[in-house]
Amino acid sequence: MYDKKPIVVKPWTEDASLTKSKVKEVPIWIRLCGLGLKFWGEKCLTKLVALLGKYVKADTATLDKTRLGYARLMVEVQVGQDFPDKLYFNDEHGHHNCVLVWRPKNVSKPTNSQPMSTNSCVSPPKVTRPHVVTPVARQMTVIGGIRENVSYVVALTSLTKSPVAVLPKDKNISSEDQEKGRTEEVQLLYSSQQQITVSVTETCSRDSFWFTVVYGSNYDTDRIQLWQELKDIKDNCHETWCVGGYFNNLLHFNERLGIPVLWSELEEFRMCVDYCELWDIQAKGSFYTWNDKQAPNTRVFSRIDRFLINHEWLRQYPDGYAFFMNEGLFYHNPCICYRRPTIAVRKSSFRYFNIWGQASEFLNIVQT
Repeated sequence: MYDKKPIVVKPWTEDASLTKSKVKEVPIWIRLCGLGLKFWGEKCLTKLVALLGKYVKADTATLDKTRLGYARLMVEVQVGQDFPDKLYFNDEHGHHNCVLVWRPKNVSKPTNSQPMSTNSCVSPPKVTRPHVVTPVARQMTVIGGIRENVSYVVALTSLTKSPVAVLPKDKNISSEDQEKGRTEEVQLLYSSQQQITVSVTETCSRDSFWFTVVYGSNYDTDRIQLWQELKDIKDNCHETWCVGGYFNNLLHFNERLGIPVLWSELEEFRMCVDYCELWDIQAKGSFYTWNDKQAPNTRVFSRIDRFLINHEWLRQYPDGYAFFMNEGLFYHNPCICYRRPTIAVRKSSFRYFNIWGQASEFLNIVQT
């Protein structure tokens, strides 16, 4: 790759032609999500991707098994060939296995509706990909949006069953913000029943970022649509991005107290986070963000609210963090996300050995 464009190199000969030659095969990187660890051997991977193209190599993290979210492989494929979203195969016990295949955006999708399979087993029906509703963009100007360096206060109401981004009101605008003209331009990008995505631009510094507030459904089948919407947003987002709110889903095994956590509860959400290349922002305050308010000996605590950020956010706001407050009378812990926290700078004192003061030129050297 050079300047984000693929380069094809061929061996030089004395009779080499400088004219452009037609490229028929290109190597691409793909990801196999949901593949069991016992299939991560190089021989098994070679047979598994034979239906897609010619196996070239696997990255170091896949061979060393240091990243378990997905297997990343380089495959040589035909230009313009059909590429499946899923791959089905049978293991040594005859059990059906399904693997999700991630490919670059410019690689074509399959023309038929059936995914590829390594045998004649009956494949489950293909689930249609949900579409993210893109409303007409609306422009809003919010004065005092960065008051106290707070990006947003996210309110997740159980009455409307939808995410709500609460912006600072006029009565909360400080005189300093009014004098300096600190405003933010907020543009609505995407919205659905489970997420709202806006683009925020500071009019003074012209810093911009994308913010997605989430309210996950109580049904795991409905949350599959949310995961797909986040993937679609990631494909179109090349900015600083933060995703926060009520995901109603766990990401790690240690995030629930009172009921054991199953892998099936984490799998879809983890695959979505890996695809979107998001990480947990530094969190302070309460670890568990929700509890069912039952009796103390039967109460269940879980961490189903969080803020996720991409690499650009971490680079632009390295000191940012999310603070989870006490839940009080609510089921959820309110949270505030700080982009540029105020850091108290202490005045350092000049210390020296007392014997230095006995030197005749000590004061002159220090003053100069």
